[in-house]
Amino acid sequence: KLRDGFTTEADTGPFVATVTATDSGGLTDKVNVIVSVDDVANPPTITGFSAVASDVGTLVDGDTVRYTATASEAMRAGTAMRITLSNDAQVSLTVSATNPTELVSVYTIDGDNDDSNGDALTIARYSAQTAVDLSGNALDVSTAIGDILELAPITAMLVDTEAPTASISQ
Repeated sequence: KLRDGFTTEADTGPFVATVTATDSGGLTDKVNVIVSVDDVANPPTITGFSAVASDVGTLVDGDTVRYTATASEAMRAGTAMRITLSNDAQVSLTVSATNPTELVSVYTIDGDNDDSNGDALTIARYSAQTAVDLSGNALDVSTAIGDILELAPITAMLVDTEAPTASISQ
C-alpha cells in the first residue's frame, strides 16, 4: 500500500516509488519501482493512412485495397472507425489484433463502385464510430482529412469496372 495522501505536481511520469517489504522477524528490503502514467485526458488522433492494392495499375471488379489508419496511441480492441471513399463507399476499419495503434480493413472493388471518370480513388472523410483509446477517450476526428493525407500521402488508385465496348463500322 502506498502511503495515504501521496501526490505529485507532475501530470505524467515517470515516478519513482520506493517499496519496502518487512518480514515477521523485522528484516526489511527496499526496491525502487518506476511508474509511468500516460496523459489520459488527451484523445487519440489519426496520424496517417495507408492503402495497399492487390494489383498494380487500374483496379477492376474483384480487386482489393487494404486500408490502414494509424492512431497516435493504442486503441481498445473491438472498436472501429469509418472512412468514406471518393466513390461514396464506406469502409469500417477495426483495431488490429496484432498492433492496437492500427485500424484496418479490406475493401473489395465492385461494379457499383466505379470511379472511372479519371479521378483517383481516395479517402474523402473519416469518422470515429466506436473507436476509443485504452482510457475510453473517443477518437478525435477534428483534423481535416487533407491535413492527414498531406503529412502521409497515399498512392492514387484508378478504378474502372466498366467493360469495354466495340463497334463495327462499314
